[in-house]
Amino acid sequence: MPERNEYYLMEYLNGKYVLSVAHDSMFMEEYLSKDKYSLHYGEKANTQRISFESLEHIDNFYKDRQLSFYPNLIVARKSVYNRLKQLVEEKLNAIKSGEIHIQNFDSVWDIPGDVLTYYKVEEEFQCTRDNEYGEIDFWVEEAIFKGDNDKDVSVSFGDIKEAFGLGIESIEDICRIKQKYGSIRVVLEQ
Repeated sequence: MPERNEYYLMEYLNGKYVLSVAHDSMFMEEYLSKDKYSLHYGEKANTQRISFESLEHIDNFYKDRQLSFYPNLIVARKSVYNRLKQLVEEKLNAIKSGEIHIQNFDSVWDIPGDVLTYYKVEEEFQCTRDNEYGEIDFWVEEAIFKGDNDKDVSVSFGDIKEAFGLGIESIEDICRIKQKYGSIRVVLEQ
C-alpha cells in the first residue's frame, strides 16, 4: 500500500496464514538464512511489523484504536489478508500436487547423485565416481546422521530429493524435520 508506505508478507506457518505488515520489505529477511542475508544485504534490520493470524485478529487489534487518519484501514487489511491468503493457498496446493516446485530436482540435476554433493553428504551415502568423467555413479539408498540430542536419524536418497524440491537448504534441516515429524513432506501440512 504505497500511500501508507507499507509492505505485506503472507506466510503459511504451522497451519495458519499469517499476514505481516511493515514499513520495510520483509521477504528477503524471511527467505534467506541470516548468513546469506548478511552476505548480500548486511546485517538484518530489526523490522517492526504487525502480524495477523486471522480476520478476527485484525478486528480485535483495531477494536479500540482511533482510525480517523485512515478510516477504511480495517477493510483494507481484511481485503489484503483474503487476497494474499488465496494466492498462498493456491501455490501451496500446486506444490502439494507436484504442479509446481520450489526447486525442480529433474531440471537442476542431470546426474541425480549430484544432489548429494549439494548437501555435502557424499561420504555418508558412500558415493563412488566413474573414472572417465568423475561423476557420481553409485550411492547407498540410506544414510544415518546425528540429529538433536545426538540421536540417529535415517535419511534416504528419496528424502534428499524431496527436501531439495521443497527448498530445504541443509542436511541439518533435513535431519531436524525427519527427527521431529518422521517425514520431509509433512512440512507442507504444518
